[in-house]
Amino acid sequence: MTDHASSHSQTTADSHQPDADGIRVLLVDDDERWGKVTAKHLSATNDDLDVTFRASAAAGLDVIESSLIDCIVSDYQMPETSGLEFLATVREQYPDLPFLLLTGRGDESVASTAIEKGVTGYISKEATRSETPVLPSRIRSVVETFRAKRRLAIAQERVEHLHAVTLDLEGATTREAVYE
Repeated sequence: MTDHASSHSQTTADSHQPDADGIRVLLVDDDERWGKVTAKHLSATNDDLDVTFRASAAAGLDVIESSLIDCIVSDYQMPETSGLEFLATVREQYPDLPFLLLTGRGDESVASTAIEKGVTGYISKEATRSETPVLPSRIRSVVETFRAKRRLAIAQERVEHLHAVTLDLEGATTREAVYE
């Protein structure tokens, strides 16, 4: 997957290159039945989504560390680690990785805290049950925004490098200096 933040080191960037053809999603929810059904449904009805389900934040972290993930969708209320605690842990290493928080209740204070902690989006579980494909649409949207920002950062780095090389060439007075 692409580097989760333009501030990440090149080593991190190289270890997380995105799959241009699809979107790898990690779904984390302590409700195993709901999570398995949702993951299977998302994968089956959306050819571009490859969804991995885990029933805890700890198991989700294992996936993030060992697999290429483009977006995390996590439940807010889990017994061992809340979705907000999971978000904070993810943000330490991947500050820009798209992270959508699911909640069974639409509490404004939860949304406010999630935004402060760097959540990419906030979705009610009720919205995922509707006939309108809210969740896959949001996943695609946040991943495309993330990828576009990364492409822009790469382009800017290239322009800055070309600018530096041009300045070096302007100062070269000998053929050897040009070759260097």
